[in-house]
Amino acid sequence: LIEGDDDGAIGFDGIDDKVTLPLAAGFSGSGSLTIEAWIVADASGGGTIYDEDGPAWTVDGERQAPFVSTTGNNIIFGGVAGLFSTLTSSGASVRDGSPHHVVCVRDATTIYIYIDGVLRGSQANTENTIVQGVSVIGGSASVSAPGLFTGAFG
Repeated sequence: LIEGDDDGAIGFDGIDDKVTLPLAAGFSGSGSLTIEAWIVADASGGGTIYDEDGPAWTVDGERQAPFVSTTGNNIIFGGVAGLFSTLTSSGASVRDGSPHHVVCVRDATTIYIYIDGVLRGSQANTENTIVQGVSVIGGSASVSAPGLFTGAFG
């Protein structure tokens, strides 16, 4: 819990709020990974839930880092520059002002998005090695795109 915060949620204003974790907290290697969060976003909220980047995030000039973000009312999970496949959820809105448990999984053959315990998307995965970077919750370490998160994590 955050000192002085009774509900345990962290609010993000979409302007300049984000949490940057040490380099050692990031993902690396070619194994499975899971990124999960409890989020609350209303119709005007959303944005980047998790992003990883920093000085160690390129291989041959290509960005090799995972990300999770809202896109419209859905969740998008993937890696850029061919790191691994990118998947968009369907069948559940996450921008409705209610808490949602979002879980994104990558294994050797498939990527998955679960929302509130229900599988909302899966597809074949093209697996590549992740180069460890700086983990950022609610935004990106170097740029604001696809947008800083507006809402709460709890």
